[in-house]
Amino acid sequence: MQLTEKIQLSGDHLVYLPNSNYVAISHQLDHEERECLRKEIAGWLRTPEGIIVRSKAGRKSAAVLIRELNQLRSEWRSLLKRSAAMKAPGRVCRRLSLLSSILNENHRPESCTVFSNIPVDNDEKISAGVDMIYEPADNLFAVHDLEKIWRSVEQPGVPLPKGASIAIEHTAALTAIDVNTGSRVVGDHWEEQALSINLDAAREIGRQLRLRGIGGMVAVDFLRLHKHENRDRVIDELERVTAQDPATVKIFGYSEMGLVELTRKRTRREAADRN
Repeated sequence: MQLTEKIQLSGDHLVYLPNSNYVAISHQLDHEERECLRKEIAGWLRTPEGIIVRSKAGRKSAAVLIRELNQLRSEWRSLLKRSAAMKAPGRVCRRLSLLSSILNENHRPESCTVFSNIPVDNDEKISAGVDMIYEPADNLFAVHDLEKIWRSVEQPGVPLPKGASIAIEHTAALTAIDVNTGSRVVGDHWEEQALSINLDAAREIGRQLRLRGIGGMVAVDFLRLHKHENRDRVIDELERVTAQDPATVKIFGYSEMGLVELTRKRTRREAADRN
């Protein structure tokens, strides 16, 4: 539990800050799109309002964003009116439910399926694209065969197709990821096979970053590639798989030592810290 005077009201595309007086825009949008949104949205705000723009706002029209902003303003006015009529101490607004917190953590996806063994409050606002399925089971992880996946985050090794693997090691300074050929045969066609392994590794690394909640600095030792265009393909694949990550991921490319460097914003405790 955290006490703060920085009030935030969350919508599907915007987070309304009634008293913060600044504009922040997701770094998952490109620079040109961010600057365009910044100029446009700044004209909609009234002092001392502020706004945080989610990444999926970039695909929406100004009319959609203005409508959501006005809805959040209306919600804020209702809270002020309610608080003025209350006798302290009292609860003006309840905190987000677990469902809303999870959706917010994942930047409120436009469509997804949520399985729950707890009935959801019918009064709770849920995006139209969220399909709620109630399953009265004691262990949903077991029902949907997720226990094995969850236990796998405790292991440093992650298998890749055809015998290759990646090894993930956490240190105080950074997370190191090493790509190994394993039993996968490499011979005269090293470049071709190394590229294939690296592309598989890039896809799995994007998945593991989210699954393990890895944050901070990450250094990846991909298999050595001699052709510049093949190294570019690895970076392109890594950018593609991390583009949908709710946390901001910045990829800095290959270093002089041949390591791929990236950072991921910390949003929760890493799985390694919970063991």
